[in-house]
Amino acid sequence: MAWLHGWSGLLVGWILFAVFCTGTAALLRPELNRWARPEIADTVPGPDAVQRIVDRMQRLAPHARLWFVPVPTRREPAVQVFWIGPSAASGTRTRGAFGTARVDGATGAPAGGRDTLGGEFFYRMHFQLIGLPVLLGRWVVGLCTMAMLVAILSGIVTHRRIFADFFTFRPRKGQRSWLDGHVVAAVLSLPFHLLITYSGLVLLMTMLMPWGVGARYAHAPSFRAEAENRGRGLARPSGHATPLAPIGPMLRVAAERWGPDEVRRLEIALPDDAASRVTLFRGGEATIGISRDVLRFEGSTGRLLEQRGSDAVMRGRGMLEGLHEAGFATPLLRGFYVAWGLSGAAMVATGCVMWVVKRRRAGSPPPFGVQLVDTLNILTFTGLPVAMACFLCANRLLPVALPDRADWEVRCFGLGWLCCAAWLALGASWRRVRRSGSEANADGSIDPAWQPLLGLTALLFAALPVLDALCTDRGLSHGLRAGNGLVLGFDAGFAGLAATFGILSRLCRPRPQPWPRPRPARVREERRQAAAAGRPALMDGS
Repeated sequence: MAWLHGWSGLLVGWILFAVFCTGTAALLRPELNRWARPEIADTVPGPDAVQRIVDRMQRLAPHARLWFVPVPTRREPAVQVFWIGPSAASGTRTRGAFGTARVDGATGAPAGGRDTLGGEFFYRMHFQLIGLPVLLGRWVVGLCTMAMLVAILSGIVTHRRIFADFFTFRPRKGQRSWLDGHVVAAVLSLPFHLLITYSGLVLLMTMLMPWGVGARYAHAPSFRAEAENRGRGLARPSGHATPLAPIGPMLRVAAERWGPDEVRRLEIALPDDAASRVTLFRGGEATIGISRDVLRFEGSTGRLLEQRGSDAVMRGRGMLEGLHEAGFATPLLRGFYVAWGLSGAAMVATGCVMWVVKRRRAGSPPPFGVQLVDTLNILTFTGLPVAMACFLCANRLLPVALPDRADWEVRCFGLGWLCCAAWLALGASWRRVRRSGSEANADGSIDPAWQPLLGLTALLFAALPVLDALCTDRGLSHGLRAGNGLVLGFDAGFAGLAATFGILSRLCRPRPQPWPRPRPARVREERRQAAAAGRPALMDGS
């Protein structure tokens, strides 16, 4: 079990660290979307916000086959709408038959602001690793998540005194200190790690284990349509143009049957045809599980056609999905989620570093495999935070009118990580701590290349509140005057990350090799006289 725990964690540890870090940022996706667009004023969507968005969709894509309309919330008043089919408006993002735009729920106007991915970047990076093909990225994350589950269970078996060791931390004890830190980070949020790992596998279950679906359904879309109550395909167009009925009465029917504020999103098929259908999906902000309950209306008249609920299996899956994404969480609980996510990243990082420290040999250079793992540790555990900070700094520094601005932000993320790799390749990662005797790497010392990269990360995160104040009108002073919790929260979070990485940089500085102390003149004279008389010399200090 110890062998299984070590290797199942090490081989996927670098990807798991990226998944934990970006997933923790994705928990704040709505808030990051708002922070990334400081030009947009924070508004509260009213009761007719959905109708305003639907009216805007009539101008954006009136002849589309299908509209996807999220319901605006207090956390995210401006929503990202999608459609399948042709677009009639300029300035919208299209990719093949798909189109997207951001709409302000309070006014129904285009949300505007700078072109940025904001929190969506970290959300996509979390489960499909931007830069890889989508399906390949999801397979990599899924397989690494399976290895994570194996590592957690084998770690529980391996550490028989896991809860007793939780209350033990011995600083400056080399390998023992790394083990104590690893155990504390793991046990501190062990239930969360089990929940987040298993629920992540459940979200990818039909991709990782498709044989049950393949035995029952001829096509995977048929299974998804039935499981999510979407209906089997779109209705056939009638060919008669008919305007869409008002959405308000349909929302009132949903409030009578489900309760107030229980509609999560809408799907509108054939919006300009007499055969149009409006489907309301259940799931309010306070609901833990993501429901598949639907109400389906006739689009041209607003008449209720059917109400369908979810079976026990899909309700269970929706509960795990809701616990994984934490859309229901209050600000306090969301803060705990962030802390638990960071502890997961610390658990992975300390485990991989401990693997290297454990295999170093005093007085001899480390083997190639240990050097490789050490370099990958530095490149991942410092390079990814540097890249994330570069992405956020690029959001403030790049010109607002820059063409393809969102793509340039992603390029800055990659360039930041690439610069860390180039710096290591120039030789910084191979400068090992070489000391004589039992001091050679036996005290848990780590590579000196850690310190400057951790210091750089601290500087980049410390620069973000300054850039907020210099490049936008929503800096710290504005947050204090207006009581803007979003600005104050992010500035405090960035300052906390900067302080954390600054402390880590100081702790990771190489320990200087002490110079040998000169012996006193009296001791030298006694040694000379003993050697002349043929007597054994006394020990120093005798």
